[in-house]
Amino acid sequence: MEPDKRANILYAAGQVFARRGFKKAPIDEIARVAGVAKGTIYLAVSSKEELYERAVALALEVWLAANHLPASAETDLGPLLGALLTDEVASAADHPLVAALLTGQVAAALPGWEDPIEALRRRARANVLELLRRGARSGRLRRDLDLEEVAVLLQDLEAATLLFHSRGEALEDAHFHRWDTAVSALVEGLDAARDAESAF
Repeated sequence: MEPDKRANILYAAGQVFARRGFKKAPIDEIARVAGVAKGTIYLAVSSKEELYERAVALALEVWLAANHLPASAETDLGPLLGALLTDEVASAADHPLVAALLTGQVAAALPGWEDPIEALRRRARANVLELLRRGARSGRLRRDLDLEEVAVLLQDLEAATLLFHSRGEALEDAHFHRWDTAVSALVEGLDAARDAESAF
C-alpha cells in the first residue's frame, strides 16, 4: 500500500478512536472517514488492535513534535523542564489518544500488547529524557540520579494530572497551582546544587 494512503487510514482511525474509544469505534466508520472500502483497511493492518496501536503511535509523534525542545538548553534546566511538562499535559487535551496512552487506557484496551505499548510509553518520554540528559551533561543535575527512572516518575505525574483533570476541570487556578507546586518541588530536587549541599 502507498505510504500516503496508509497514513490517511491511520489519521482517519485516530479521529474515530479519539471520539469513540477502541471498543465502540466501528471499522466501517473508519473506512468511511478515510474514504476507502472496509477491505482496504485490512490491507494496511491485520487487525483492529493493530490499527489502534498504529493510530496511537501516529498521534504520539504529532504530540511530541508539538512539544519539541529548543535546539540548546542554555536557559536553566528547571524552567525548561517545568515548561515542557506543563505544555505536554496541557496539549494532551488536544490529543486524546496520547492521553489514553499515558493514563493506561490503551493498555487496558489491548491486553497482550504489553511490549508495543511500553515502547510507545518510552517514546512518549523522549523529550523529557532528552532534556534530563542535557542537564546531566551540563552538570545541572544531581550525579546520583537514574535518568530513566526520573523520566518514568515525571511521566507518572503527567498521567496522574491528566486523570485528575479528566473530570472536565481546566488546568488553571487552584488546580494549576497544585500542578505547578508539584513540578517545582520535583524539578528543584533534581538540581545539582542540592547534591553538593548534601555532601556537607
